Amino acid sequence: LAMLRAEGIDTRHAVVDPDAPTGLLLRDSHPARAIDVHYYRAGSAASRLDPGELTPEMVSDARLVHVTGITPMLSGSAHLATLRLLDLARDAGATVSFDPNVRLKLGPPERWRERVAPLLARADVVFAGEDELELLGVDPAALPGLVVVKHRDKSASCAGLRQEAFQVPVTDPVGAGDAFAAGFLSGLLRGEPYEVCLREAAAVAALVVQCADDNSGLPDREGLDRALAAFAASGETVHR
Repeated sequence: LAMLRAEGIDTRHAVVDPDAPTGLLLRDSHPARAIDVHYYRAGSAASRLDPGELTPEMVSDARLVHVTGITPMLSGSAHLATLRLLDLARDAGATVSFDPNVRLKLGPPERWRERVAPLLARADVVFAGEDELELLGVDPAALPGLVVVKHRDKSASCAGLRQEAFQVPVTDPVGAGDAFAAGFLSGLLRGEPYEVCLREAAAVAALVVQCADDNSGLPDREGLDRALAAFAASGETVHR
């Protein structure tokens, strides 16, 4: 909570469960072997999330509500809470964005198709990889909202536009998808055209994958503008 507050995030609606631990994720990253991620979420406070804990006041002033498919996969009550949040967001007139964020360690494909696939149709903006759409059995053309597809070659597309990935040295790719969504949604909230949203999304992702954790590379506005200028330049740029 202290870390979130330090980033200027309002934590007044956070619920503390005195009888359950905070979920834990461990990432084993090594340059000579594949990255292995371990989840310790069974019985966590988040897995005990209940729809009754969500109130209209939580989203009454929200312009956008971003939902991940991980939450409904944590437990039956967390699934119901996710459905409740989608209802509250719609009632509040907020834009809903959704990232299935498929993690097969949380459940088999059939459970993802049962719980998560139907939620894509309730979103105004969907972020999904080609492989995720295939696993969920979802045709992006059949979805009512804007679909931003992350392709296997690391490019991304939406509304007939395509953005190639910026070529950077990769330290750890974990967190790239979340960073991409953050960059895109930032542009969307500022009313930028989709072309700009895609470019900024790719830039934020490129900054994050150069760091060993998910957060250190996330830029502020000035940092993102410098990165975009550097990506567009023919050579390396130095700001003194």
